[in-house]
Amino acid sequence: MKPEAVFNVKGRIVLITGACGIVGRHFTKVLSSNGANVAITDLDEKACQSFAEEIKKEYHTDPLGIALDLRKEASVKSCVTAIIKKYGKVDVLINNAVVKSKNYFAPLEEYSLEEWKEVMDVNVTGMFLCAKHAIPHMKQGSIINMSSIYGIVGPQKEMYEGMPTKPAPAIYSVSKGGVVMLTKWIAAMYGDKGIRANTLTLGGVSEHQLGGNDFEKKYSSRTPLRRMTTLKDTTGPILFLASDASSGMTGHNLVVDGGWTII
Repeated sequence: MKPEAVFNVKGRIVLITGACGIVGRHFTKVLSSNGANVAITDLDEKACQSFAEEIKKEYHTDPLGIALDLRKEASVKSCVTAIIKKYGKVDVLINNAVVKSKNYFAPLEEYSLEEWKEVMDVNVTGMFLCAKHAIPHMKQGSIINMSSIYGIVGPQKEMYEGMPTKPAPAIYSVSKGGVVMLTKWIAAMYGDKGIRANTLTLGGVSEHQLGGNDFEKKYSSRTPLRRMTTLKDTTGPILFLASDASSGMTGHNLVVDGGWTII
């Protein structure tokens, strides 16, 4: 079999959350450019529909733009129902959405329980809800849950000193760590039904940083590759996990971080 054949996602139905964000848009374009039909979901339905029109025009696929509020099970159920009505199945679920609360970077001792729950509701509970409602419509499917280096290691506090950006708050690390274990549980329980689940963990993405060049240089000096992760770095991994190229892999955490977590 030719290498490109196992990476083929043409005609596959992909549900991606947080599709209008920086990473979500990139994933949507990568999969669409390879022939997948993507259900583009996010909070703003107009933005989703506009992006879907853009994708349809550029890649000649059959996308769907639809609103999704991961904090509400009724919204998740309605979204999946609409996808099944249009496509009849879900082949790939990419749980990509995250949320930042109003006082997201507040110190732990000042963090309100309401904000803690707000972030957890999207970052973890939202993934659970999407899996709950998508799995019954999946056969030989792939679930890809997005995590972060700060879901597997603690933040480098000194790296943020004097920088305009701040270390990820505790809720981010806790929620992203929870994603890794949710993935393992799904993989263990649904493998016999042909459903695979893997985590894709990214290092700091250069296109997503607020700290400027000084922060990027400081961060890059800490990685063996001497640079931050880029959106381009995620192209191969997302195709790999969404396609049959990763057919023998489940419960794994694929880390794309320039080597940040090895030292």
